[in-house]
Amino acid sequence: YAVEMPDTSMEPRYNRGDILFVNPNILPIREEDAIIQYKHKPEAGKSRWIALVREIVKIDDKKGGVIVSNFSLKN
Repeated sequence: YAVEMPDTSMEPRYNRGDILFVNPNILPIREEDAIIQYKHKPEAGKSRWIALVREIVKIDDKKGGVIVSNFSLKN
């Protein structure tokens, strides 16, 4: 599938409006880029899906997780 780069957070690598092609069957690789999708649940209002583009910093094989640059999910 493809996504449109929503903002300028990854410039100069990707510009706002660039079309990014995604293959969800490829395993993450350190220092490559990834699309992170999560369900945002604001305190009031409807929840919605958000997609971010970030560089993979670390892969934790033991926990099955990926750490990416400049991203934090707070519950």
